[in-house]
Amino acid sequence: MDSELDEEAVKQTLVELTERLKQAEELWAGADFAAVVSITGTVLEVSQSLPVNYGPVIVLRAAALVLRGNALREQGTGVTRKAALACHDEALRLWDRLPAEEIPHFRNHQAKAWMNRGITLLNEGSADYLTEAVRCFDQSIQLRQQLIKDDPEPLIRYGLAAGWMNRADALTKLEGESNLNEALRSYDEALGVMDTLAIDTNPLFRQRIAIAWLNRGLTWEMTGTNGGLAQALESFDKSIAVLENAPQVPQQQQVLAAAWMNRGNVLLRHQPADPVAARENAQRAMQAVAESERNNIADAEIGLKARHVACRAIARLTEQMKDRGARDDVFAEATDLVDDGMEIVRHWHARGVRGFGPIANDLFRFGAKLYQVYQPHFVDEFVEENQGLGLSLQS
Repeated sequence: MDSELDEEAVKQTLVELTERLKQAEELWAGADFAAVVSITGTVLEVSQSLPVNYGPVIVLRAAALVLRGNALREQGTGVTRKAALACHDEALRLWDRLPAEEIPHFRNHQAKAWMNRGITLLNEGSADYLTEAVRCFDQSIQLRQQLIKDDPEPLIRYGLAAGWMNRADALTKLEGESNLNEALRSYDEALGVMDTLAIDTNPLFRQRIAIAWLNRGLTWEMTGTNGGLAQALESFDKSIAVLENAPQVPQQQQVLAAAWMNRGNVLLRHQPADPVAARENAQRAMQAVAESERNNIADAEIGLKARHVACRAIARLTEQMKDRGARDDVFAEATDLVDDGMEIVRHWHARGVRGFGPIANDLFRFGAKLYQVYQPHFVDEFVEENQGLGLSLQS
């Protein structure tokens, strides 16, 4: 900087841009991703006029790039995800220009950048991208493992656990016995880190532990063996135990509902199957999201899957029933579940959401088959009511 006046002008501009970045962070929390992209674009454009090698400018630009990359990723198109990766790559290049080995705060920012790059790759889904995502999570884990030796800050350990969990998620998606075994080890590493945190000091800690047990159960389920399914049930039980008697927090209720729903699903796959308990578990999941599934798309998906689990459990139970009156009662329950579920699909479809394809199709086909068997005169009405949703009666 050429003069004291220039230095003061730079500092003032940095203050103003930092405030804009805080505004973008608030909009990110509210899921206004387009606004985040717009504001971070302005921050990056204006900051180009500042001294490029000045530490605070580098920090500001790197933070803006990470936030912009996350917002582009969440916009969900191939073009925006490619742009998101470019943002994360540039942020990492900027962090490399700072003495991260001397300043732990910057090392944590580097870890976040690696983490977010990995999450963006994770959403791409191909084997090459998933393998690269694992490498990104490994970089993030390594940085935070070094960091906690000098700084035992709980949120840094929380971030370390998140790195292990994301690593496990990528490995699970890669599938294969060795990848699934390594994913399970990663979940165990995450849970080991979370065990060092006081669970009641931050609701995020309790939620992260519950998610780790939930996802560990899903990975065990993917092994497809009866022993793996038993391990999955044990993991779901631990996820539920973490949350069941805790103060109710909306996001934690979502995890609790997912654990109950997946537990019910596994009970239908495990040998011997337990349709009575599966039906009860599905009902618990539906209760947990009953007040939110018309306002939260993730809760809606859990509710739909829980209804499908309950319907499959009811179908198993009817096979064992000889009393026609008892069968009529559970038939009425099943049709109510299907009709309620399809109403949820129509509700979100009217809001432009098309993301329920597989589970909506499964529920639609189950309902059509149910009406065909028990009340064939209602089949046409059921199909007509759900026309326009892009669903198919073909499996």
